[in-house]
Amino acid sequence: MYSPSSVAALFTNIANEQGKQLTHMQLQKLTYIAHGFKLATTAGQSGLITDNVNAWKFGPVIPSLYHALKSWGNGYIPSLYVSENIEPGDTGIVRAVYNTYGALDGVSLSDLTHRNETPWDQIWNGRNGREQSGAVIPNELISQYYTDYLSRGAANGL
Repeated sequence: MYSPSSVAALFTNIANEQGKQLTHMQLQKLTYIAHGFKLATTAGQSGLITDNVNAWKFGPVIPSLYHALKSWGNGYIPSLYVSENIEPGDTGIVRAVYNTYGALDGVSLSDLTHRNETPWDQIWNGRNGREQSGAVIPNELISQYYTDYLSRGAANGL
């Protein structure tokens, strides 16, 4: 597993390869989604990031990544330095997530992570996460959601 900042940095580098830039919100959501797909593809045995994901008012947030990127506000974040050697298979997951979701703006990505029955919704609304500071979204919930998501996609021919 990797620091959330390294995964976000990889996303910035992939975007820059294509002449694009990403915002803080996009990086939060893309890193979270990639973590979910990694959990799903390893049957919950290994995620992509070392840190917990929290349920905040505006969706799933990785607090350390929030604090690392908050100085950019709503602006675009330049290519960042990847401080860890990210394995090719994990780089492939990040690339696949970018290729699928990278063109979406932060609000659209946020909408995806706020849908009914998402892990964020289950914690924020179903388990009173809104009344806790830093309510953790367990990896087990994230893994189950993305495993189900992949199963539905396969069943729909996606």
